[in-house]
Order: sequence, then C-alpha cells, then structure tokens
Amino acid sequence: MPGSFLFDKCQIRYTMLLTRSCCTLKREVPMRTVLLDYYIDELTRLFGKPLPPAPEEEMRGRFNEKNYRGMMTLIKVCMGFTAKLKIGWKPPNSIPVEETLSIENLVSTRGVPFERQEFVVFIHRSTVEIAPFEMFATSVANLLASVLLQSKKSSLVGDPAASDVAAMYLGFSNLYLKKEAHTSRRVTPKAGGRVDVDYAERGTEGAITEAEARYVAARLAERFGEHGAL
Repeated sequence: MPGSFLFDKCQIRYTMLLTRSCCTLKREVPMRTVLLDYYIDELTRLFGKPLPPAPEEEMRGRFNEKNYRGMMTLIKVCMGFTAKLKIGWKPPNSIPVEETLSIENLVSTRGVPFERQEFVVFIHRSTVEIAPFEMFATSVANLLASVLLQSKKSSLVGDPAASDVAAMYLGFSNLYLKKEAHTSRRVTPKAGGRVDVDYAERGTEGAITEAEARYVAARLAERFGEHGAL
C-alpha cells in the first residue's frame, strides 16, 4: 500500500510515497466535499482555530540552501509539533521516480508526554533532488500532521487525505494551493543541447487533489475569515 500507518502502545511508523512517475493523463476524480467538511469539523474540535500561514519564503530559503534540518525545524515549530525531531538520511533510491518519506518514534509512547517523545524523519538523499520545494514541504507537514492526529487519539489517524487537510489547517494552506505541491515538471539539460523532462506527482493513494486543496482553503476562509489561509 502506498501509504501506511502503524501504531501500537509503543510504536509509530508512517510511510508515504512522496512522488511517482506521471506519464499518462489521469481521469477526473470526483471531489470528496462531504468528507472534507467532516475533516474540517473534526480538526476544529481537536485544534480550535486554524494556525496562521507558515513562513513560506523562510522555508524556501532554507530548502534552497540545502539546510533541510533548519527547514524541518521551522515546519515543526509552525505546526506546534512539540516533540523532538531528527533527520535520518538514506542512500539514493534505486527507483528515482518513486521517493518515500517515513517517520518513526525513537522513544516508547507508553506514558510519555508528547513533548518528551523523539521522532526521526527518514529521507532518501535523491528525494530533495527530485521533489520541488512545495511538494517536499507539504509532504513533511503531512507526516507531522499524522503524528499530531495520533497524539490526540483522533479517528482520522491513518487517512492520508485527513493528514493533508490537517497540514493545511496547521498553517500550510498556501503551499497546498500551489500546483508544484501536487505535480512537478523537471527539465534536466544534457550534452549536445538535449534535455530530459521528468514528470512526477504526489504518489500517496488517497492524498487530496489540487482541486480539493482549493475547496478546503475556501471553506477555512469562509468559516474563520483571516484565520483561513487563502
């Protein structure tokens, strides 16, 4: 399964397929408006009002400087992720069009307050070379949102779309509204004036679409005014 969530009383491991090859046109998928409204209702109950937009330019600057640790620290602070967070690097993926991110806990969750727990995000080094900033940032936010939902014992745990909406709710609406968060086009110059063009899309089954992200952002703005990041 492209995205999976495992949780027992002492273990959390969530893995998502970040990108996959996008070589053919996909058929139009019906928008899940009723389900998206349910997610927003549940997130309002869990978190109160949405968080303000995360500082996109500061995050982008750290990404461009290859300061991925600093970028992820900024994401976790903006989302109110109070547990400790580390990066674990993996060798480049042997299938470069299929990149994964995963998060695991380093400390047993049994009886341990969330702020004293430790997590590590495992990243293939090829991931940051393939995924654009918007896709990488929203995917990290999705991982952290998944853990935050679990920490609140939410029924939404394990649902990739719910984690996407939670990430939007916690400050990442603006990034989810960008096309590059869902589909990317990379042009690589080659010798003799040739170029290679690769297409990739967010690969996790069930993740929200670009149209659904626009719907969620509009609903947040409708409900919360300035707190809905549009």
